[in-house]
Amino acid sequence: MAHFNGAKPIRPKAVAFPVCQDRKQWNTALKAWIGEIHPEFQHRLLIMQPFTYAGGRMTVLSMLHDLDIQDKHRDSLTVSAELHGLDFGGSFEYEEHSAHAVPWVELHEDAKLEDGTVLGTIHAGAPVRMHGQLILRPLVKAQLVYNDEVHDVLPMLHQFSVEVGRCLGILMSGLAAPEAPAERH
Repeated sequence: MAHFNGAKPIRPKAVAFPVCQDRKQWNTALKAWIGEIHPEFQHRLLIMQPFTYAGGRMTVLSMLHDLDIQDKHRDSLTVSAELHGLDFGGSFEYEEHSAHAVPWVELHEDAKLEDGTVLGTIHAGAPVRMHGQLILRPLVKAQLVYNDEVHDVLPMLHQFSVEVGRCLGILMSGLAAPEAPAERH
């Protein structure tokens, strides 16, 4: 965007994407460097700002921006993942057909999530013979704490996908803000 129509940016190697929470932050960024780029792209950047479409609500774009800033200052981000259970499917038979065993799953609650960590053990209760595949589905709830609020990660992934699609559409096609009629530039 900074090189559109042969423009020569003052800081050509300074890559930035502004995320402003309010009009005041936008005006500061506009004076600092956004004013150097083509007015069409200034408009596109403006309509992507959370304050123009989210009404002050948290967006994944603003959260990622804040977390990136926190990371530069080495603040910590609290993330938790809870294993609520394990669903598994597949077929097996006991080697000893008269066995009256009950299969069960032992979850290691104190396990730290690292590559190769054993999170649990499946006990068949007696020796078995597998038929086909054993499919494991962990029932995990991942959450993170942001601005003293707990957020479920899975819905955020969907929101992230929607917001990225919206931003790319605006950058590539110049889409109008959600409240305005669709208009292509």
